Amino acid sequence: MKLTQFYADDIPIIQQWLQNKSLMYYMATEKSSSSLPISFAIRNGPALIGWANLFNIEIDNKKAEFGMAIPNQKHTRLGGIATIQVLKYAFGMIDIPGFDKLNLNRVYVRPLASNVLPDENDMRERFGFVREGAERQAVKRGEIYEDVIVMSILKNEFIERWG
Repeated sequence: MKLTQFYADDIPIIQQWLQNKSLMYYMATEKSSSSLPISFAIRNGPALIGWANLFNIEIDNKKAEFGMAIPNQKHTRLGGIATIQVLKYAFGMIDIPGFDKLNLNRVYVRPLASNVLPDENDMRERFGFVREGAERQAVKRGEIYEDVIVMSILKNEFIERWG
């Protein structure tokens, strides 16, 4: 598994993923700020298997929101590896060719409550993200209002856990 930039050959695959309504249901729980996102292609060998983003980046506050999708569920183990790599990059622990260095202090996620497992069984919590609370009925999907769960991990917590 490696993180790279996107290539022109990736466009048809990405367009196909963006047409997947069940996948897109869980994406974008808030409109992005005006800052440009940092988007990584997640590859298994040369094959594009997903993407990861750092967005709503606030350089002054040293924080960003993290999101990731791996549409083909057979690659979910690689999602864990990609999560660790993106967080190491975000916290300034590694360089990734083609991307400017970041040195953030906080990375957060905002998944829909329906996409979060209870009682620390959620993958994000296994990676060290801490539940901070819920934004009640924060996102409307069709005729349904969904809660958004806010979780974050701090640089010192990540280093302590993953070195």
